[in-house]
Amino acid sequence: MSTEPTRPRLYEPESIAIATFLGSPLAGAALWAINERRVGRAGKAWSVALLGVVITVVLLAASALVPPSVPTAAWTGVNLGLVFGLRQLATTWLEKARADGLATEPVFESRWKAAGAGGLGLVLVLGVVFGLGALFDPTSHPSIEVRPGAHLYYDGVDEADARHVAEVLEATGLFAGEHAIDVLLTRTAEGHAISLVIDEQRFEDGELAGEMASLAAAVQPQIDAGGRTELRACDETWSPHHTYRAP
Repeated sequence: MSTEPTRPRLYEPESIAIATFLGSPLAGAALWAINERRVGRAGKAWSVALLGVVITVVLLAASALVPPSVPTAAWTGVNLGLVFGLRQLATTWLEKARADGLATEPVFESRWKAAGAGGLGLVLVLGVVFGLGALFDPTSHPSIEVRPGAHLYYDGVDEADARHVAEVLEATGLFAGEHAIDVLLTRTAEGHAISLVIDEQRFEDGELAGEMASLAAAVQPQIDAGGRTELRACDETWSPHHTYRAP
């Protein structure tokens, strides 16, 4: 039996930390998965890669859903925690791989390769973020210019319906003045939804809430006589924080 030490080419824990810092847990997990394959454990490599995908998706979802009021320092802390956490896990993994004889005297890959993997991970993550942003950005939908600076974007309805809704909203005075305003019209199971970007803090005194309820009641008969029109006050990501329907 050969007594030659096992010397696979591996990414050291510091390299995995670098890749994680530069390119998200997706990049760090990818290098860890490569390590698993190089010590002959392809099955575990897939599990590690999937874990990196899941953690990265959770982070992206959290960053999209958490209110902008959450300080940047909190996200910095989370990211650094993941970097040091993966480094520690990779260190424990390497020690066990050595003890099990899978990597007795490993040859470590260049940290520049790890930095490159982190850069590729960053490009991939940013591509997904911008791709989804373009997909869900209302300004990517067709629109009607009610006046300069005022647009009604529509999705799931035809142009004729959108123009009718624009006329109804214009008659209520919604587009009065010269300030910029964007409105999104979408089809729902019950009728239509009309979304507007409005700062949530403006609803604290209750006056604006009353105006929104009145507006919903005013446009309902003209837009969805046999259905239901929903008026949504949204944040800058077009996520509703207040919803109004005609009684």
